[in-house]
Amino acid sequence: MTAFVFELVFWMLLDLIGCGVAHVVLQLITGGKVVVQPLTVNPLRSSQEEFLSYYRIRNGRIELDRSLAGLLGLIFFILVAAAGFLATFAFASLI
Repeated sequence: MTAFVFELVFWMLLDLIGCGVAHVVLQLITGGKVVVQPLTVNPLRSSQEEFLSYYRIRNGRIELDRSLAGLLGLIFFILVAAAGFLATFAFASLI
């Protein structure tokens, strides 16, 4: 039962935080060329074949799978949070 709860919390965090961050960060970094897969089926997807969890869309964009985008977003979130945490201690040690 504990493993089920842990897995549920992990996937919820992955989807909420990871996909939320990935939606914003991927759009900014790539200039809108890479987007996160929407919850519904995208009619612009040129094929149903996927390669390494991404699809090519007819308008030239690349659509990442939600789980991969969530993982990337969660990693980015953790790195930024750790950098902010370390910067706080570095600033406090200067005072």
